[in-house]
Amino acid sequence: MGNKVMRIVIACVAIVVGAASLYRYYENRVANRLVHEGNAAMEVGNDFNKQAVAKHTELFSEASLREFPANRAKLKPTVEETADLFHKTAEQYRITIAKFDEAGKEDVDSEVVEYWKLKVQSTQKLAESKDELRKLVLMLLDESIADAQALDTQMKPVVANIVALSNESEALTQQAEKLRTEHKSKFE
Repeated sequence: MGNKVMRIVIACVAIVVGAASLYRYYENRVANRLVHEGNAAMEVGNDFNKQAVAKHTELFSEASLREFPANRAKLKPTVEETADLFHKTAEQYRITIAKFDEAGKEDVDSEVVEYWKLKVQSTQKLAESKDELRKLVLMLLDESIADAQALDTQMKPVVANIVALSNESEALTQQAEKLRTEHKSKFE
């Protein structure tokens, strides 16, 4: 009788361990799918950003600013397109944030969850910087800004905020990558 009970106990333990492993496997698959979706949104956002930055560079070129504000009407279509691209960039980054945040709620290793939290914070700062860049570009259409000097004065605090947000995002990304390096086996 003792051996039979022992075999039943061992079989029950094996079933519980197997079920727990399947559950963990499922949770990891769900989390990985969410991260994949978040990374895809990040790539789309990066593509929008690349287009926006090219147009931003054109708008804030020396030649363009030399004619400001007389060239407002001429700049308007490019300003609106650039502002829209920065808006789309931030939207895609917020999709990334939501996916990473949701992945972090799955039953995965704590180091992986912490990594995703840092990536969420980093991407949030990045999205905020794109909102600020959109605001900066739209200043070119602001009729209350009478000349290039006034534009420069209005731009300075926004540019400082963009730089601060970008630096914060980079620092958070570095923390995330350090964590990932330190716990490499958890990310394989």
